[in-house]
Amino acid sequence: MAAHVVTSLTAPDTKITRQADAYISRQHNFLASYNSLEHFICDMDEDENLAANVGQALAHHMLNLRTALARLFWRNDIYIGRSVLDEFVFQIAKRGRSPILPLVLDEFSKTAAGLPGFVIYPLHGFGLARPPIMTSDPKLKSLYSFKKQGLLFTAQSNDLNAVYHRLNQMVDQLQIQNSIDFTDLQHLHSMGVLKWLTRNPLVMVKVASHTGEYYENQFVYTLKLRLGATLAVMLWALAEDRNKHPSEMETTAKINNWQTLDFHHYLIGETRTDPKEPIELRRVPMNLAPLDLAQLSDVSVSLNTRTLQDPWMRKRSNSLQSALQTVERAYMSHVNLTSGQASLRRFYARLVKSLDWYRRSFGSRQTQHERAVSLAVAFETMLTDFYAAGTADRLERRVGICLKGLMGVADYKSSVKAMVYLRNEILHTGQSTDESEIVKAQAAFALCFIKITSLLAQLPSRSQHPIKDMLND
Repeated sequence: MAAHVVTSLTAPDTKITRQADAYISRQHNFLASYNSLEHFICDMDEDENLAANVGQALAHHMLNLRTALARLFWRNDIYIGRSVLDEFVFQIAKRGRSPILPLVLDEFSKTAAGLPGFVIYPLHGFGLARPPIMTSDPKLKSLYSFKKQGLLFTAQSNDLNAVYHRLNQMVDQLQIQNSIDFTDLQHLHSMGVLKWLTRNPLVMVKVASHTGEYYENQFVYTLKLRLGATLAVMLWALAEDRNKHPSEMETTAKINNWQTLDFHHYLIGETRTDPKEPIELRRVPMNLAPLDLAQLSDVSVSLNTRTLQDPWMRKRSNSLQSALQTVERAYMSHVNLTSGQASLRRFYARLVKSLDWYRRSFGSRQTQHERAVSLAVAFETMLTDFYAAGTADRLERRVGICLKGLMGVADYKSSVKAMVYLRNEILHTGQSTDESEIVKAQAAFALCFIKITSLLAQLPSRSQHPIKDMLND
């Protein structure tokens, strides 16, 4: 399967890659004197003449090849760490054959590159609905998958054996070929830094990631986790707006819950070529600030898996998953890969930032005042291009454009406008707000997000007013 994934890709062939090929081919005998890229770099550090002459030129051209290769892989949802890409390019460059990139792709086709693994991350405050005591309901599940987005949530289990079986069930549902070995899981858990593995709700994100060093792909993992958490809170808001949600005592967030905030690692599962071997399971320290860690894990909502199977909710769930996937790919292309189109980079950076502010409006450690402020900022970031007077009226009008044809548009518009006024009042007078207004506005944001992403094909690549132009406002 790995060979099929990689060999279906076409190596980049541009003026820059051809220049790199030509120069490196002339220097392959020089490169052949080094065993590894690390050997070459260390020699450059020690020899100023080498660095000033051929060394810097070789490093420049190999970097161009690595960048072209990274763009190719990342645009196809294959995330291979820079250190791995660099070493593969270096080893092929030593051989003196060209073009280099097709040969590098051929080498990757013999590996597990392209086969999906996973990231496991703890959540705090999250729950799944459960039936009332002494009753059962087969539609209320202890885990739930969003296969289109490659995402699966599960409640806490408080037992390592139960975690092991549930995680492998999650692996099967996400169609990851290698299973988790109990001995590996037990070994990592026994070190005492993974208490969250049994105590906390968990999210598993499917990702084809292969790294050689810590943190190389952390930006990918955190982006996927941020968008996965966004899906959960948006679905909660839509269900809450329709009065379809579990009561506080009918959710795993309130029952048998010993969750902890003592987490400083996440688990990575990287697939092996042989499907009979267990997945390579690693514990990776989180290279994030404490506040960022808390915000990433804070998903303080409870989902009702029966409600999620309702036709109306299923349709919205599919729409949201497609929308979030579209934004993820565009963000990777224009922000992480720097496409050179400044207006698109700014637009997608703002759009993802609006989702961050939106999630904060659900934060368990935020007051109602703070939630209202976060939600108002989320709307301004998503539906305006820059600050100008008349923000409340502009947002009300644009919410109406986004939700045209839906039932209850007037209520959604008024809730958003009220939220902006309340934000201003909170900042100046400390006035509180009614929770029902927040929920209505949270649901409106989710519906507006679906509409905005459906219009991305109409987004002008050099527009200075992308939202205004897309909405014809």
